[in-house]
Amino acid sequence: MHVNTTVQSFAVSDVDQAIELGNRLFYEHRVEPLRDMRAFRMQLTAGRIGAVTAGIVGYECKVESRVGGLDDSYAVSIPTRGELQGRVGSAEVLSDPETAAILGAVGDASCQGWANEHEKVLMLKFDRPALEFELSRLLGRDVEGPIRFPLLLDLRTAAGAQWAHLARYVATSLETSEGLVWNPLFGAQLSSTLMVGLLLAAEHDQRERLDQQTNAPPPAVIRRAVEIIESRAAEPLTVPQIAAEVHVSVRSLQRGFLHYFGASPTAYLTRVRMQRVHSELVAKSPGSASVSEIALRWGFHHMS
Repeated sequence: MHVNTTVQSFAVSDVDQAIELGNRLFYEHRVEPLRDMRAFRMQLTAGRIGAVTAGIVGYECKVESRVGGLDDSYAVSIPTRGELQGRVGSAEVLSDPETAAILGAVGDASCQGWANEHEKVLMLKFDRPALEFELSRLLGRDVEGPIRFPLLLDLRTAAGAQWAHLARYVATSLETSEGLVWNPLFGAQLSSTLMVGLLLAAEHDQRERLDQQTNAPPPAVIRRAVEIIESRAAEPLTVPQIAAEVHVSVRSLQRGFLHYFGASPTAYLTRVRMQRVHSELVAKSPGSASVSEIALRWGFHHMS
């Protein structure tokens, strides 16, 4: 077993220990091997990115997993290969690498899969308050009650495929505890992007409102957003956070920046951070600080 503060990896052969780890890192559940228990071995790697917990799990034998109601989170599962046969209430659910399963505020659910050691599942758990807050920011108004997702997300659509590509990028980042994903400045943006992407890629009860056109906000709102970026560029700012502080939706803020600056809020923030890096480099005496040290402080990991 290997544990550090960013990514945690486990390999256990005891069913009770596997259940305890899953409960602690993801959500309350039960696991039961459906074949010889001596073949059971759980491999789990998980990491926390903002309000999202990402993990890869495999059991090396066919098991049944039963989950209680997810009152405080939403979850998306994508098999890397093979299928997961599930049931949510009276509805049957079949997920595979092209069809993700989504669980929200539901009753008991169960699934069967992991027939061999090569079948693993990418799991993303979203904190419920954070995901609902992202939706509120997108809509520019409070969201009441849980978001009602369908049980499946088609990853063959353009939006679904692009979101899945991002989710799988996160999965590859679990191979190391270092890198861009685990930098707080980048991680906050990535967590927000995963949640906003899910809200735009999946069908749900608020989707029609999200698809409505939004006008650009007045200049005073954009000036206030620019002030926030200019004064707090060293913080792990996200576009939804800025939008919330100036009291507009994310879409409206994005339209405003494109209208007035010809660039997205994210591009504008990156430009400001680049200017700060340049200013520090000019002001520093030779040998007092390296380019990489200053760049990392402002959230840049690619030296070019």
